[in-house]
Amino acid sequence: MRLFKALIRRNLGIMVLKDVKISDISEIRGRLGRIDTKKGQFKTPTRGLMNTELRKFFQANRTLREASDFFDNPFLEIVIDLDRFKISKLQSKSGNFENKIRSIKKDKATYDKGPVICFPRLKKEVLSLSETDINVIIELQGDSQVIDLAGIPDPRHGNYSVEFENIFRRAAKKLVTRYPDIYPVPFIRLDQDGDVVKRKINWLQAQGFKMISFIIIGDSKAGEFAVRNTLSEVEDIWVHLTNINKQFKKDVPVGVVNLKPLDYFDTVSSRKGYGGGGKTGESDRFAEVVNLTEWIPSFVTTKEDKVKRFACSTLGFLTKKEYIMRKGKQPDCSCPLCKGSSIDDFYDKLRLFKDEGIPLTVHEVFSSTNEIEGPLTTSIKKDLQEDYLRSKPTVIEFQKYFPEYITPKIKQLNDY
Repeated sequence: MRLFKALIRRNLGIMVLKDVKISDISEIRGRLGRIDTKKGQFKTPTRGLMNTELRKFFQANRTLREASDFFDNPFLEIVIDLDRFKISKLQSKSGNFENKIRSIKKDKATYDKGPVICFPRLKKEVLSLSETDINVIIELQGDSQVIDLAGIPDPRHGNYSVEFENIFRRAAKKLVTRYPDIYPVPFIRLDQDGDVVKRKINWLQAQGFKMISFIIIGDSKAGEFAVRNTLSEVEDIWVHLTNINKQFKKDVPVGVVNLKPLDYFDTVSSRKGYGGGGKTGESDRFAEVVNLTEWIPSFVTTKEDKVKRFACSTLGFLTKKEYIMRKGKQPDCSCPLCKGSSIDDFYDKLRLFKDEGIPLTVHEVFSSTNEIEGPLTTSIKKDLQEDYLRSKPTVIEFQKYFPEYITPKIKQLNDY
């Protein structure tokens, strides 16, 4: 019997994720749909907001009580970083367990736009989990009382077996039985053999899961291919991709987050941190006095020739000089940092932050999300993905790194 058919009869937690309806599947690339949760509906494709990104905004504007007043992302994804040592500390139910719960609640306190997903992000070397490990991860999410969609990590990375089925089935049943207002979400790493990923997807689909989240890590090409082949035409499963690098790599400054919806993923989320340059350290002390309306100068000077700003008009991370050469001095987005400003003004503002990663992240989230929900969605709707990619100079410039996105016709273009 399907796992969720039995649970529905007992009215356990299934109304958290009410309905998933993919209304349009492009013959070229991408899906359009609607997700209905107990905290409202939203259209796909779209981008989730990471708790690490939300913290950046809150640091940039500590005078605001609700950072979510400025973010329109339809769901929040809270990341819990775990390794063997951290899991064992959680099992002791000591102060570490309570501290994690306080951290989760703190992140949720500044967001009220939609459902909250929890992503238990395991270190790459953690390849298997016991039922005890998974149970404490479930309890951490449930006891926080703020998670709507709780992540269940893959208990057996790299292989598919009856043991995988049994552990996963018991974990999902435990979660919805003990926490009836929470929906269980499988998190499957894509750095596995494609056939293994496919078999896991087929089993999860047969159990009635309405959402499956996939983790991009390491060499994930075979896993991504398995997802496309298995789920691209499935109309009642929310297909989510998380842990995406903001930038492809240091010398290939393409915004990968904005390409992944073309791989039939309904929603996407990025890795923590900022991929376009700038400092990565946090600075709570300095953030206390910096906000978006009253600029407080500091002694830090941003190096404009190194710091890269995401440009939605090119889908690239560009230095100030590179952007001006391509687009002039007018910004290509309307985020709080760009609206009514020139590019010179934007970089002047960066000098006011001890950690320029704070405003750069705020800008990137706004700009990237608006691009996905606007021009990218339109291109899928009209089957104009080729024209969309052709209009993005940075993608064309580095097209050899993205053969799966660039058709032969685009490869022949010399426009850029």
